[in-house]
Amino acid sequence: MRKLKNIALICIACLGLLACGRLAETNTQMLYLAVTDYAGTGCLTYPVSAGDKFVVEYFHSYSKLPVREVYIVRNDKTIELHQIVQKASQCSSIIYPEVRLRDDGWIEINNIHRVTQEISFISGSPDLGNHKLEIGGRVIRLSDTFEGGSEILINILTFDPRSASVQK
Repeated sequence: MRKLKNIALICIACLGLLACGRLAETNTQMLYLAVTDYAGTGCLTYPVSAGDKFVVEYFHSYSKLPVREVYIVRNDKTIELHQIVQKASQCSSIIYPEVRLRDDGWIEINNIHRVTQEISFISGSPDLGNHKLEIGGRVIRLSDTFEGGSEILINILTFDPRSASVQK
């Protein structure tokens, strides 16, 4: 009788684990970081998960010095600006009055927590702006896909737009 109870408990536990796994599957949706332009001439996508970080790096149009913006993918398909690191310049104190000046001459703003649905900017050419995306250990130069002057949009999607059927 005791053996039968143990088998029954093991079966119930296994069924519970299977049910939890199925529930977790249905509540987990695949997320994609999509980089597109409003003209529709280019599209880059990368699978991401909530908590993943990515970086947009470029040369500032005014100071001509490098800027690194660190973002975090959130579970609700939003993007959180987490950190900005840029080479210190005379305009830095005007733009960001409360910054930490590092010993290496870079300024750093941490824990910004600005949440947005999308990031948009005008892409630069390789010699002006030179926007790059760092994600998953890869560095992608956006000027290889998008022309300078293109309006770029970065957002989080629940589908890969490259595999979606296009209706004409």
